[in-house]
Amino acid sequence: MRLASPFGSYSTPATTRKRKGFTLSVIGGILLMLTVPATALADTTGGSGPGAAFSNGMTITITGATQVANGILVNINVTIRCDPLSGTSNGFDPSLGAWAQQAVKNRIAFGQSSVGVALVCDGADHRFVAQVAADPTGVPFARGWATVAATAQVCLFDPNFGYQCRSAGTGWVVVKFRR
Repeated sequence: MRLASPFGSYSTPATTRKRKGFTLSVIGGILLMLTVPATALADTTGGSGPGAAFSNGMTITITGATQVANGILVNINVTIRCDPLSGTSNGFDPSLGAWAQQAVKNRIAFGQSSVGVALVCDGADHRFVAQVAADPTGVPFARGWATVAATAQVCLFDPNFGYQCRSAGTGWVVVKFRR
């Protein structure tokens, strides 16, 4: 508490302790917020959903992201390389899944998509754009830092070996949405 006297104002020791305690609480809270996302982003050893990186005869890399349509949509650029498969395409269509999430003011913008792609497993790099729409119950995406993830899969049928599948996932990746 700040008190006034004829010789100037001064703080009582109890007020100074409360202010120091509040400052330490704020600093501790900020440090906790900074360490929790780093721990979540570092998990590449398994798990479920887009948060864990994995690969089975395929690689997928996120090469950038662009915010479009006033934040209603983000384009996530990916490069996919798939080891050759023998057999005929008789079964599952190649697919590309993408997720995005971003802190926007005091809310979280998020979205996901899954689309069929014309992926050829020939050992060469193939570039695709995954379009992720912001969830209509949330807020739109904004320019700035965000986390994104992508997965891809293709399965082909071989009469001698049955279904052969290739799949990969990036895990969460930090990117900067640009216009």
